[in-house]
Amino acid sequence: MLTIGMLSNSYLQNYFHKDAKIRLHEAFFTLSLQLKSVERALTESLHFISENEAIIASLNLIKNYEDVQNYQQALFDEEKKRIITVLLHESKYSLNDTIAVYNASYQLVAYIDKTNGQYQSGYVSYTEGAPVYYVKMPHDTAYHPASKPEHIQETLQNIPKQKERPDNHGNIIYEASNNELNLQSSHTVFRKISDTKEDFLGFLQTNKIVSRSNINKLVAKEGLSVSYDFNFNGLSVRHQDHEHFIDTHAYDKAPLLFSEYRAEELTLGTTTHILFSGVRIPLKKKALLVVAYINKDELQAALTQSRHVLIVTILIIALVTFFISSIVLNKMLSLPLKRLLKGIEIIRRGDYSHKINVTSNDEFGLISVEFNNMAEEIAAREQKLDKLAHFDALTQMPNRVMFQKHADTAINRAKRRHSKLAVFFLDLDEFKIINDTLGHDVGDQLLVEVSKNLSKIMRNSDFLARIGGDEFNILVEDLESPVAAEEIAQKIIAQMKKPLLVNGKQMHITSSVGIALYPDDGQESITLLKNADLAMYQAKADGRNQYHFFSQELETSLNRRTVILKELKQALGRQEFRLYYQPKFSLKDGTIHAAEALLRWENKTLGFVTPDQFIPLAEESGEIIRIGAWVIERACHDFAQWHKKGLGITQVSVNVSNVQFDNESILDILQDSIHASGISAASLEVEMTESFIHKNSDKALETLHRIRDIGIELAIDDFGTGYSSMSYLKRLPLNRIKIDRSFIEHIPHDSDDVEITKIIVALAKVMNLSITAEGIETPEQMRFLQELQCDEGQGYLCSRPLPHDAFMAFVRDNNDWVTSVH
Repeated sequence: MLTIGMLSNSYLQNYFHKDAKIRLHEAFFTLSLQLKSVERALTESLHFISENEAIIASLNLIKNYEDVQNYQQALFDEEKKRIITVLLHESKYSLNDTIAVYNASYQLVAYIDKTNGQYQSGYVSYTEGAPVYYVKMPHDTAYHPASKPEHIQETLQNIPKQKERPDNHGNIIYEASNNELNLQSSHTVFRKISDTKEDFLGFLQTNKIVSRSNINKLVAKEGLSVSYDFNFNGLSVRHQDHEHFIDTHAYDKAPLLFSEYRAEELTLGTTTHILFSGVRIPLKKKALLVVAYINKDELQAALTQSRHVLIVTILIIALVTFFISSIVLNKMLSLPLKRLLKGIEIIRRGDYSHKINVTSNDEFGLISVEFNNMAEEIAAREQKLDKLAHFDALTQMPNRVMFQKHADTAINRAKRRHSKLAVFFLDLDEFKIINDTLGHDVGDQLLVEVSKNLSKIMRNSDFLARIGGDEFNILVEDLESPVAAEEIAQKIIAQMKKPLLVNGKQMHITSSVGIALYPDDGQESITLLKNADLAMYQAKADGRNQYHFFSQELETSLNRRTVILKELKQALGRQEFRLYYQPKFSLKDGTIHAAEALLRWENKTLGFVTPDQFIPLAEESGEIIRIGAWVIERACHDFAQWHKKGLGITQVSVNVSNVQFDNESILDILQDSIHASGISAASLEVEMTESFIHKNSDKALETLHRIRDIGIELAIDDFGTGYSSMSYLKRLPLNRIKIDRSFIEHIPHDSDDVEITKIIVALAKVMNLSITAEGIETPEQMRFLQELQCDEGQGYLCSRPLPHDAFMAFVRDNNDWVTSVH
């Protein structure tokens, strides 16, 4: 009896030590699952951001056109702010503390960094080739210069340019940061050029701080706590109002957290009141010891209670045979333990649907119940992560990833059936204005209502998704012909015109729609989406609120546009630009006293490129700032030569685009060009469009008055085609109105154009402004304008635009002839 009691007591002690190891092993196992979930969330977040079209477009622009020595702040600072807008939006649904964006040269571009629960956003600008950091907190109204956070690297090093897959979590790095655990991940950004070629654009890097309190929340086990130690020098912890020192020196060979190890491999340590053990996590430069500990007094109380039960059990065992006692013991301990371990192994492999059969209310039963609950919680989190990965959090509609998967399946189905399908790419018109004027909350609610509105016209077989920002994709299967796709597009356009109720107010918004058909316009989902996107941009270029089918001509046009943009950036350095001058002649005596400078470009690859092809691209890319400065400088230089040679030209006019006016350097450029050439300010006339005045009237008025204060004269070009009102024209410091050629073309035969021209001339005289009529090509047009006492003419009747030397010769010959006649 005594021997049995001693053996049973020893077994109970070993059992409770083993039970303690199992509980600690459970805690480490739960922690490993939770950390892997955090890893997956971080990696998937970076993957989604890396495929964001706005991020790709901005990094592509930065890679191809950013020059830190000649940094175009207005263009690239705005691109970096757009990147930050995307990062802030994505951070709402991610665990990231920090997200940083680096360019293809591994240099920091922009970042967001969580501080006290709020994100600080920042980007890198350049002044004379040196980096300047601009930051902004949520309560700030604008960015201001400041230093970046120390933990955000200025330059990345030793990161391979390889394409990560969304399910690849191997690039998570664990490291120490200010005595806290930091999870860091990097992800490349590529732009797809073709099915076999991609262009490397840069990197994304994210950080997630897992504090000691965080790590306890991840485990969330009652009566059990978790902490960690970086130096293996010992750890002070507080448990149930007691301070405990845990000696960690002996744990430098402890099992690795993410490895496969058994509970019995854990080294169990003890202090006066706690039992503890530890596992290691390899870090970048050292190792981290994760320590879990439980109350030893609770286990001791349970052990004492079991000893009391043991005395009664021994008395019962004495009444039966040893054989029966062995069977009972096996049934009570060994079989439940084996069943429990088998269930744990199944759950460890990821089968969360498996349940451990609970056959008792003892410790094994309680452990089984806890593991079943844990499996259910992990399965629920996996489902939530899956939803985040495939559905838009704002509209609850399928996202880009889900749409592409569905499109791939639909394409395979269409191949088998030999049928057609269509991809519609829909983009809201002027949505940015709504966001900027009414706020992002209203913009978000409008996107929700647009989603509901589009859903009303979708069939059960149609697939609608929000792929990001204000863009939606629709996939329609089993099309009979392109005509059917056209009818659907008309239906979408009509539905989008209906008013939407947002926060109790009616709002109107339209959309532009691009259409790509399978198999005509692409055999894969990515190709169809790209081509539908191209078609959508053409619909916007055609005036918005309409649809456009993809065609090969569109792709050819885009390719030429890309080549033009590339060559345009180098044209100024290659001295490919020339100024031509079109004479402006007096309608009173025919003499030529002024000229308009017109930009011409001849490229060795493209040949002669017309202004309507390259000027819009120059404005979009920001190159117009440098090119426009050269035009002003060159025109002033040429005018100085005419003046020295006594040509008799009293004024030269230059066209200044809206982009140039929006840039604060325009005043310096004008003044510097006048001073460098030595001409008078009144010798230079600046021509602007009515659209500049209409776009930003207050700012435009201020800029124009500052130009007039210099002494430079101002003219409105193509007058009559814009939106200028009489009341606003009176406030402008104008010297001249130029009547648009579209009104001159059909006079004196078109009565409407005749009346309009008379009104414009009369208006100019009332306002004491000079008048230039553009596009004069016939003697009848000239005589009509002379009868109206119009001041000045310009057009092919006098001369086409001429190169510099030919212009000088023409002016001399013309003025000599006029002088001889009079």
